[in-house]
Amino acid sequence: MQLPNYNWNNTVNLISSIMSYCWVTPKYPELDLLKSKNLQKYDNVVLFLIDALWYKWLETYWKDSFLYSKLAWNMTSVFPSTTSTAITTFATWYTASEHAITWWNMFLKEVGAIAQILPWKHKISWVTLGDKIDIGNLSQKTNFYWKSNKDVFIVTDNRYINSEYNKFYNKNSKVLGYNDLPNCFSQIKNALNYNNKQKYIYTYWWEFDTISHDYWIDSVELKNHFDDLDCHFKKLEEYLKQANTLLLVTADHWQINCENIIDLKDYPEIYDMLAMPLSWERRSQICFVKNWLTEKFYNQVKEKLSSYLDIFSKEEILKMKLFWNSKNKKFLDRIGDFLLLPKDGYIIQDWVNKPYVAYHWGLSDWEVLVPLIKV
Repeated sequence: MQLPNYNWNNTVNLISSIMSYCWVTPKYPELDLLKSKNLQKYDNVVLFLIDALWYKWLETYWKDSFLYSKLAWNMTSVFPSTTSTAITTFATWYTASEHAITWWNMFLKEVGAIAQILPWKHKISWVTLGDKIDIGNLSQKTNFYWKSNKDVFIVTDNRYINSEYNKFYNKNSKVLGYNDLPNCFSQIKNALNYNNKQKYIYTYWWEFDTISHDYWIDSVELKNHFDDLDCHFKKLEEYLKQANTLLLVTADHWQINCENIIDLKDYPEIYDMLAMPLSWERRSQICFVKNWLTEKFYNQVKEKLSSYLDIFSKEEILKMKLFWNSKNKKFLDRIGDFLLLPKDGYIIQDWVNKPYVAYHWGLSDWEVLVPLIKV
């Protein structure tokens, strides 16, 4: 089990270093691999997040790639390593224990339903949450951009620019949209040339994650896509030198192939103790249990499922500091009574979610370790 290292080697620490570069005082320690004093010599810093680019995948398949040649080392991602939680950390510099976006799928008392924050939809009906619900009330933190003495640019897909999530978390920045991969890299150059001020440019690329979910992680489709990405980064290098710019490339998580399914409906005596159906993440399931059955639930899971998964109570989760430290009430409401963590190669069946061939959200080093690449 790979626990997040929030003390000096986590993506939240990377953001702390960048915040200090932007003359904003961070709450978390800076990244040990990259202190802010090492950033100050650059006029611009570009942080490029490739959704699901995995550290060990680079080591396994791409040691001769341009990006691997620029690899500094690895970091741990936040927990859970789901995109909605991780990219909210990149925007706010807080862990889930404080920004309270704890999963891709969350039960929200404010909405009375299980919702998906990034698409801004009800999970089951896929009906929009609408514009009457304030995402600022669901989350607990805003971005840090308004405090920056550098201009802040966000480069993101045109399809998502006007989502409720992006409109909230991209405030106080200049947003540039792209239509495809070449256009994404062109927009980075446009941001650098926008004015003569120093800049922090955050870029998000999503397609690597989608291909990973739909195909095997060693698939031809994924390798071809990475090769395309790698070529674009190599072409960008000379341009960045002229602009006195440091490019940092990292990720929010990676994925593992899983073929073994745990279905709690095969254990009706356990399933019937749930107060809410399972609908979180298949590599880390939160359980809301009928309050008079919590002890029995814990014991039954330990007895019958310990070969396939580990179970942790809310108290154990907090003691382990999986999410770091917080007494945030919204956060505590959203982490349920128990956490089920399947072992490598296993997922817990969720009757609502789309089936994939590769998954993340767990605590294996395959899912948690992400690269830090410096160009």
